[in-house]
Amino acid sequence: MKKKLITIFAAATVMVFWLALSSCSMHTWEYPFEQLNFVLSEDGTYYMLCYSGTITEQTNLEIPANYNGLPVKQISDQAFYNCVGLEELTIPSSVDRINSGAFYGCSNIKTIYFEGSKDDWCNVEFSKNNDTRSTLHNKFLLKENGEYVEFKDCVYSEGTETLNGLAFLSFDKMENVTIPKTVKRIFANEFSNANNLKNVYYEGTIEDWCGIEFYSAKSNPLCKTQNFYYKENGEYLLLTEAKIPETIESLNQYVFYGYKNLLNAFIGSNVTDIKNNAFANCPKLYSVQFAKGTKIMRIDDTAFLDSPLVNYAVKDNGLYLGTESNPYHILLKIQNTKSFTSDENTVIVNGRVVEKCTEIEEIKINEGVTHIGDRAIFACENLKKVSLPTSLTTIDGEIIVGCRNIEPNIFEQMMFIGNDENPYVFLYDILFNNYYGRYDVPEGTKIIGVTAFKAAMIATRVTFPSTLTYIGNSAFSQKERMFLAELPDSVIHIGEKAFYNCKRVYSIRISENMTEIPKYAFTNCRDITELVIPDKIERIGAEAFSGTQRLKTLVIGSGVKKIESRCFMGCLVLEQIFYHGNKEDWEKISIENQGDEYFTRTPVYFFNDSVSGQNYWHYDEKGKPCVW
Repeated sequence: MKKKLITIFAAATVMVFWLALSSCSMHTWEYPFEQLNFVLSEDGTYYMLCYSGTITEQTNLEIPANYNGLPVKQISDQAFYNCVGLEELTIPSSVDRINSGAFYGCSNIKTIYFEGSKDDWCNVEFSKNNDTRSTLHNKFLLKENGEYVEFKDCVYSEGTETLNGLAFLSFDKMENVTIPKTVKRIFANEFSNANNLKNVYYEGTIEDWCGIEFYSAKSNPLCKTQNFYYKENGEYLLLTEAKIPETIESLNQYVFYGYKNLLNAFIGSNVTDIKNNAFANCPKLYSVQFAKGTKIMRIDDTAFLDSPLVNYAVKDNGLYLGTESNPYHILLKIQNTKSFTSDENTVIVNGRVVEKCTEIEEIKINEGVTHIGDRAIFACENLKKVSLPTSLTTIDGEIIVGCRNIEPNIFEQMMFIGNDENPYVFLYDILFNNYYGRYDVPEGTKIIGVTAFKAAMIATRVTFPSTLTYIGNSAFSQKERMFLAELPDSVIHIGEKAFYNCKRVYSIRISENMTEIPKYAFTNCRDITELVIPDKIERIGAEAFSGTQRLKTLVIGSGVKKIESRCFMGCLVLEQIFYHGNKEDWEKISIENQGDEYFTRTPVYFFNDSVSGQNYWHYDEKGKPCVW
């Protein structure tokens, strides 16, 4: 189709505005016919198009592909701001980036002509907050065999890792999309107006698809398409059953959101959590089953939202999901009832199983449950009695919130929830401050909750039982008079800021069965002089030991794989690091050096209990680390 070149009447606008653009150089030229401004790139290989006028009467604009013998590759920020008269726009195939606000306010554009192919357009880069989408509401034509054709099929280029959420935002005529397995993330609204999408062809497997990060519901084409095909052994297969393989540990948000043809979901045994909206709005989804030996710990409230046919197991006012042999593995919801007891086969209680229920007065969680999710019991104002099992090992966040009428079990000013045989399962608060500052947590206690000792203003010494498995976030935070933090080997998890700013702590013993030390766990425990990181620890979180000003000797276990930033920041007198492995393994550890200048300049010695030599260490007769 032949189109007129427009005549753009330049307004008297100061060029300093364009020179302020970070991407613009000091060299500008005026296009002799259109009075468009072209800015030469820093490397002198291409031009960026700028325009400072306002099109109010002219209707057609054809952007030139070349200027002064070089390609025009970019359209600048706000290049055609508020050109309300523009109705037709031609973009050359040379353009590979359109910057933010380039066509802001061009509300009357009816047709866009792109001089390149589908692949060329797929490779155009759009800056964040780009409003080019406002120009794409109507007709979009591109070249195919020398002729303009309406856009219906999209094939993203192999090697593409990010779909930026802008290129096809308003292409409501698109019918087919092919996505390479190299894609790792899809930004919001990439397919928001693809209302005629019929087929999505994905070049990877279901395992690959589960690895994609989706930023919103409309970034996933499954919510628009009738058919989703994935590759298996080189052939396309139509997805009707989502079989999540054993290699997947977490199902990302929106991963199967809105897919109309999904009938069944079989969740692999290694999946521990299902994030928000993962299977939401799937109108035909019926069967959801977990593999035998499932490790599922948490399912987001919205994971199956508006998927009305899901076949939950229902028993005594409880909704469950599970395995073929145990359909009651995870408790999802408690429906309105005065008294509730979970099924004897339940292993996991999900977060928010009951909330704002004014009828319920008693909840009993069965023996055998090992994990309870965040805010599992929330804002039930008439709830008076809760029974928790001794089998409980871990929790997420605060498991009981806003239930002020619960009757606690009290032991030496400490408040517990437990069961008839063990009343001390869960320590969640302090009744009032102990004048002497000593707290002996009783045997049988499994969990110390989030901020449990907040009210203990003069906590100096806390002894932990051999039954303890979990300490919540900030449980002992700001206990500035506390001087010991010696954890029994029964502990498998401590939360962020568990002993934050316990300035007088001079002795820390970390459980041999913990696998990570979270960020800020022991920040500002400044009186520590010696520290041993056990071999099972794999990750030491950011600032975990920052501010330990008197730390001189540090032993790091052989299992450590990552030391995050500022972990040992402010360790001013650190003299020796004893690594319980060899030099080769030490060099494999991911160490984020930011803010850890004292740590990085401290000499490291490698363990060898039989061969003396430079840079080796062993344990002496007293069991202390010692350089050979």
